[in-house]
Amino acid sequence: MKFLRENIVKILLVFGILIIAIVILIACSGKGTGGKATSYAKMEENFKNDATRYLSKHKELLPKEEGKLVKVNMDTIYSEGQMKKMTAIDDSSVRCDGYVNVSFRVDKNEDKIYRAVPHIKCGDKYETEDLYVHILKNEDLVQEYDGLYKVGDEYIYRGENPNNYVKIGENLYRIVSIDSDGYIKLITTKASILNSVWDDRYNIDTGKYNGINDYYVSRIRTNLSEVFESDDYFTDSERSVFVKKDICVGKRSETNILINKTEECATTSDEDYLSLPLLYDYYIASIDPNCKNITDVACNNYNYLHLLGSMYTMTGSKETSYLVYSISETAEASRADRTRRVSIISYISNVSYTSGKGTLDNPYIIN
Repeated sequence: MKFLRENIVKILLVFGILIIAIVILIACSGKGTGGKATSYAKMEENFKNDATRYLSKHKELLPKEEGKLVKVNMDTIYSEGQMKKMTAIDDSSVRCDGYVNVSFRVDKNEDKIYRAVPHIKCGDKYETEDLYVHILKNEDLVQEYDGLYKVGDEYIYRGENPNNYVKIGENLYRIVSIDSDGYIKLITTKASILNSVWDDRYNIDTGKYNGINDYYVSRIRTNLSEVFESDDYFTDSERSVFVKKDICVGKRSETNILINKTEECATTSDEDYLSLPLLYDYYIASIDPNCKNITDVACNNYNYLHLLGSMYTMTGSKETSYLVYSISETAEASRADRTRRVSIISYISNVSYTSGKGTLDNPYIIN
């Protein structure tokens, strides 16, 4: 006892050093945050951090094209054998597999901003849910009234007030459609900061500055690119969510009054983050039975896009080089040099569902 009393400080100091050494040894041998987590949200966070570290050393696996997704499997990330395999929270016998989707965008300083979104699956215990998967699993498909409709190979929101709201950062959007690859098409809900001509270049057909309806070289395309980079509308974190997607840039015959996008989508481009709604997008959104073609004023009924007011579309006239389609009471092929309000289209993919029911008061929240 006398020995303990006289040497208690030394004994505690030795024990303290041993504990610190053990902690350091464990940390060094793991070199990561995988293994057991206390929640699946934490497991996803750990996996994302591990993937980020791994990819910082294996840059050859990173995406080469801006706005395009690259999938990196969990087994690849943990192939160096420095991590314990992930298992289900409540059952260590259930192995978790997964991947991260990685994309990047180039900011105005020419720097690459990467985004990695983890996806894990632990048997039948848990699976990360993409937003589009959550919607298709929980939203009943309808054939009348407001809601989600299956049209061809797309899922399209139609009606006066479907539950298609999603919030990204401080901005609120409405989901226009979901395609067969899980890309979600969005349209802005608030008044756009952009009022613009579609184009106002000199047109040799008319001998006037009334515009050329070639979207590739249009003023509206340039203006949308500037809006995307403007901090007045988007933050960096919001910009990182948007992806590039094939958009329809084809022209439509002035004699074509059918509600389809055959001509509009005959030509596509995947170079931009932002675009305009198609003429088709507006008319397919109406569920009025009297909306049979683009000349029917009844198409404004039971149509949530009508609430956004008049707008330019992507669609130019095939026959007349200075005319583009806009929407007011009906579709109108009007001069491209007129200033109009712009409703902006964007695409998201590689996003996980966090919460929400898609209503105005409780929009979908993504990660």
